[in-house]
Amino acid sequence: MRIIELHFPCVVLLVFAWIGTLDVCRAETHRVETPAELQAVCKVASPGDLIVIGGEVWLDVRLKIRLTGSARKPVTIRSEATWSGESSFEIIGKNVVLDGFVFKNGGLSSGHVMKVRGSHCRVTRCVFEDYNPEKRSTRYQWLSLFGHHHRVDHCRFSGQDHSGCTLVVWLEGDGETEVGKHRIEQNHFLDLPKLMSP
Repeated sequence: MRIIELHFPCVVLLVFAWIGTLDVCRAETHRVETPAELQAVCKVASPGDLIVIGGEVWLDVRLKIRLTGSARKPVTIRSEATWSGESSFEIIGKNVVLDGFVFKNGGLSSGHVMKVRGSHCRVTRCVFEDYNPEKRSTRYQWLSLFGHHHRVDHCRFSGQDHSGCTLVVWLEGDGETEVGKHRIEQNHFLDLPKLMSP
């Protein structure tokens, strides 16, 4: 009979590998079709989870979400729907990825189309297109970053034609104690208007 000897370091490595496998298995995919479902899922989501927003158009939806992932396993919210009308989205979180959000054929009266607060969040593959009000003098921001260590990449900002900024890095306010240190890279800014008179 053969006896397999396991030395202590090998046992430790095997145990950690087994624990890591269990950790990965806990990640889940949640599909939501309504704002109420999205809010409910965000309350129970765990690091590594994927939340998919289904449907064709989310019209006049204004949401504020709180969510926390981890550095190794962020929580991802992927939108397959187009946000339109007076829709806006605010995330207060840490280690959250916002993927594929499309804001089109809409506009606000004030505030922010997308507002990111907290730290270590990522906005990627998102589109902000022609999200304009009836009056050019109406002022609001398309994407606002509060907090620190956020990343914005591979997004498209197109056709802004009103008062306000396309992308703003806020260096104070909104209760944040640490700000800046963001990465903004490989984005496209298209068809922006000429400077408006104050």
